[in-house]
Parts: sequence; C-alpha cells; structure tokens
Amino acid sequence: YRLTSLLLFLCVVSAGFSTEPTIYSVDKDVRALSEVKLFAFDMIGMLGISRGEGLLWRLVKKEDALKYFMEVYNTGTPEAKVYALAYFHHSAPELFEICWKDNVGKYNPVVRSMSGCLSMEGSLFEQLIRIQKGEYDRYIEYALKRRGRPSEAIVSNSR
Repeated sequence: YRLTSLLLFLCVVSAGFSTEPTIYSVDKDVRALSEVKLFAFDMIGMLGISRGEGLLWRLVKKEDALKYFMEVYNTGTPEAKVYALAYFHHSAPELFEICWKDNVGKYNPVVRSMSGCLSMEGSLFEQLIRIQKGEYDRYIEYALKRRGRPSEAIVSNSR
C-alpha cells in the first residue's frame, strides 16, 4: 500500500508540468534519456537504433532501474516519458496503470517518433494506447534479457 501511494504521488506531481525537462539527476544516462527529442524502437533508417533506445538499454542494466525510469518520467520530455511508460508497462504494470489514469485527458503533448524511415508526430495519448496494447513490450523484454549493450550504432536524437 505504501509503495502504491508513493508511486501515485510521483505520477500526480509530474502530470501538469511543462514539457521542458528540469534535469538535476546525478546519473548521466537519466539526464541524457530525459532530454531525448525522438522516440523510436528498433532500427531507424539504415543508421541503427535511436539514442533513446540505447539509453534505455543502459538503464535497464542498473540494479534499481525502476527508480531511474521514475526520474525520467518525472523530469523528461514527452518522448522520454514514452520510454519510461513502456518500461513501466512491462516491468511495473501497477505504476503504468496509475500513470495511465493520471495522464488521460489531462496531459497530452506532441511526441516526435520514428519507425524505420518514417518520422511522425502524434500525441502522448496515442503512444499510451500503443503501450497499453503491448506494442513495445518485446523491446523491453529483449533489453531485459540481454542486459547488455545494444548495437554500437546509436543515432543522434537531434534529427
């Protein structure tokens, strides 16, 4: 009960904040993931995986990964929040449900994403639906199973 209350508080506190990140983390990977401006899983064009996915891979290796993803969710760009929400859906479903309920109808910024060679803009809510359907679970599963480094080819998030 106490953990659920804490997680709910953290989700509620972050709901109405600006889409501009306020980064104060001492963890460089959390800071970097919190600042990504592109959400993408899998290969992007012919260049490799996105910077965000590479950082996600590094964070899932950490002992207390949930804590780091909560920080990304609370401080990150809308794109960073999608990575955190995808992690929550797979690894902390109760937290995902709390964040889902907290965001629906209240906070719906634009999310830049990419699939293959296609760049698109959509809403956070659209990404939440995809996450809830489990569309990104296989990427999280793979990262958790490997707990290693993805391909060295990481695309800059400045595209």
